Amino acid sequence: MWTGGAGAGSTGLGKACFGDNGKATPVEEKTVVGVDQVEIQLLDMLEDLTYREEHWPDVLEQAVHLHHRAVYIHPFMGGNGRWSRVLANIWLRLHNHPITMWPEQTIGGVSPVRSEYLAAIKLADHGEMGPLIELHARFSVSAAPEPPKSRDAHG
Repeated sequence: MWTGGAGAGSTGLGKACFGDNGKATPVEEKTVVGVDQVEIQLLDMLEDLTYREEHWPDVLEQAVHLHHRAVYIHPFMGGNGRWSRVLANIWLRLHNHPITMWPEQTIGGVSPVRSEYLAAIKLADHGEMGPLIELHARFSVSAAPEPPKSRDAHG
């Protein structure tokens, strides 16, 4: 549960994320939260996460909602997708759940996976979380992969 933080606008988070001009650069025609709302929306995201943790047993769904909400808030000029995916994985790891290993080499560039990812984010913008949950599940792996087997001197 979020227990810290001062009132909205008190930490200068918006300025730190957007610079002095206070304008975000939309990516992929994505509507972004106004700079004056970023800190408030991030605090709301934490409250929502606390509620979901207490009332929704599925940790993967909690992480997917965190992922989507973080990317929707769009607090940075670049790297919002990567940041939101890291947040989701931190949440999964904190709850001893397998993390999602996104294929960054393809999701960061033009690829079918990136197209599918962006489509899932856009559907989640309209409340349809299924495709984003499916992507997380597809790329979900054990948080501690098995170490490679060592070869003996004769092998």
